[in-house]
Amino acid sequence: MGLNWKFSLMVLGCLLSASVAKAGSTFELEPYAGYASMGTLGTASQFTAKTEAKYSAVMGGARATLKIANFLSIGPDFSYQYGLSATAPGLTFSSGNAMRLGAVAGIRLPMSLRLWFGYNFIDNNSATFSSATLGTVTQAYTGSSMKVGAGFRLISSLRLNAEYFFMNYTSLKQTALGTTTTTALSGASLTKGNMLLVSLSLPL
Repeated sequence: MGLNWKFSLMVLGCLLSASVAKAGSTFELEPYAGYASMGTLGTASQFTAKTEAKYSAVMGGARATLKIANFLSIGPDFSYQYGLSATAPGLTFSSGNAMRLGAVAGIRLPMSLRLWFGYNFIDNNSATFSSATLGTVTQAYTGSSMKVGAGFRLISSLRLNAEYFFMNYTSLKQTALGTTTTTALSGASLTKGNMLLVSLSLPL
């Protein structure tokens, strides 16, 4: 029930953007691709003990934004992360991916500089790894995330961007030893993460 209004707002935003685009006004579709590094994932105790997972990955996505008054922009944002390369004490990672869906709002400044803030209503992060005690394990985290970003134009329409993510995961679905369990994460088990994305984008 709690997510229904969020999905409704997202759908409304997509429809509004589509109608504006059809009318030929200031609508912009901006696909992007880049490399996510300095990724971390763990509980508060894991960060304290420095045993959190660390990862990097390739990431691609697209923003569909409506320009307002020629210096503001707002719209939906989708991204997919794949090609995970991760390390954690006692674990060997084999694969992983993440999907994020939300909205972004930004401001355009002089010298082709842009700043923006984003909130992902959906942030699903999964990985498969092996351990000495559990064998092959698949974990799928579900939660939300925020991000702040900055970018500037390089040449023509090509843009260089940097975004920093703050992830917050409240549910974990784990499959190990032939058993699948789903656990609500809160308090000491609440799992958080951070990530830096550097990307290139080309507005259409």
